[in-house]
Amino acid sequence: MTFASRILCSMLGALALVAVASGQEKLTNAKIIQMIQAGFDEETIVAAVQSKPTDFDTSIDALIELKSAGVSEPVLRAVMDSDAGRPVQLGVPENTNFPTEMGVYVRDENALKDVLPEIITWKTGGVMKSLATGGLTRGHTNGVLEGPISRLQTS
Repeated sequence: MTFASRILCSMLGALALVAVASGQEKLTNAKIIQMIQAGFDEETIVAAVQSKPTDFDTSIDALIELKSAGVSEPVLRAVMDSDAGRPVQLGVPENTNFPTEMGVYVRDENALKDVLPEIITWKTGGVMKSLATGGLTRGHTNGVLEGPISRLQTS
């Protein structure tokens, strides 16, 4: 077998594995109930839950339905644990006035207003006093605005 044909066989094998893996059926609450009714023991069902993709409904009503169908506690815990690793998708409320840009905002009644930056010039002083006292007194730093008052006004 040549090198090129080995690579081609490897790629086809990998493609076949991906196709099989992506076509795996997800375990659902109904499938768990079918497995219980077919007589599978709990270890087998727990192993299936841990090894296969899942799409369980873990609402209270769905858990009560599973329990009523004869699902044991270890299987219920496996169902709950399989759902615990999923990221929680929070719904974004409609008609929100949240800004799309990063920044600092202040709420004004029912709207968010952008807080514009304020330019401050830093001035130091007291260097000679610090030198004359051998460092016993320290210098100071003052922030100075461009105008007599700040443009930032919040209420």
